[in-house]
Amino acid sequence: RDTIATRDTIATRDTIATRTPRGASDDTLISANPPRCAPSSSSTPSRNDGKQMSSQQVRDLIGDIKTEDLDFSISDNETTTVAEQERFFMLSAMTEAEKSEFPTMLGVFGGTYLPSANFDKRCTHLVARKPSRNEKYLSAVAAGCRILHPSYLTASKEQGKWADEASYTLDRFADEYTGKDRNLAKASVKWREGKAFCGWRVILCCSETKIKNFRGIITAGGGEVLQEQPPYTVLTGITHALVDTRCSFKHELPVAALLEAGVVCVMFDYIPDYLVYGSKERLLQAFQVTSPSQLVSSSSQKRSLGGEGIGGTPSKRQRK
Repeated sequence: RDTIATRDTIATRDTIATRTPRGASDDTLISANPPRCAPSSSSTPSRNDGKQMSSQQVRDLIGDIKTEDLDFSISDNETTTVAEQERFFMLSAMTEAEKSEFPTMLGVFGGTYLPSANFDKRCTHLVARKPSRNEKYLSAVAAGCRILHPSYLTASKEQGKWADEASYTLDRFADEYTGKDRNLAKASVKWREGKAFCGWRVILCCSETKIKNFRGIITAGGGEVLQEQPPYTVLTGITHALVDTRCSFKHELPVAALLEAGVVCVMFDYIPDYLVYGSKERLLQAFQVTSPSQLVSSSSQKRSLGGEGIGGTPSKRQRK
């Protein structure tokens, strides 16, 4: 028995040493498992007549896109199991009592709590009371994190260990929500097999209050932000330009040159819907900028998206 115990102890130490090298930094641990990217699509963006689309036209274009027709399933052949992965948790829309109790659970069950208000690139799990269009939730979706319902914490306490995550992913509770929140809940598993923005090389045209949020979402999803403010001197190698039509320096964006180079120019509100629906041609048409004249008005971008804004301003419903 002593011999067996000694061998098991040595094996356990070797396993721990293999998984977490002594002195390794968080960046080292993350780089050991590089993010998987979804296959990039090479569809050519369609062109409309260059005129700003009305809200009714937007609804007509994307109205027939139904989440029931989309595949949000996850294959069973993921290379890293939950048991083998170190858990880095973030919380969203949780009560103060739940936040204060959470570190105690981590001390018992294992894992690391990341209390940042913004998304942390180390995050592997997000426990969210409801879907949201804020930077933290959208980044977690784009990064393919495991997004869990708060009942996961209750079940874990009852079982005395981390519960089976598959039973508590937020998409399973989508019927608790309505409208766009329901669609976001369903999409919480959409990018688990490949980050949402792999292959995207982006320039941003927006105010400083939005730069951090959108940079965070794009990079969390495997994309790269090359330029954030004018002067826009790098026009080669760009795949997408994200435009805030309310931005004061929007006219400094060389839209004509970008379009000539085949760059997809879209309004910022395209990003949350892209995370839900993916590369749908009708969705792209609804938000695409195909002419510099479209930057004069912003009627289509003013339509309400609901939930928490990713531009730093809460919706009217939140202010109540």
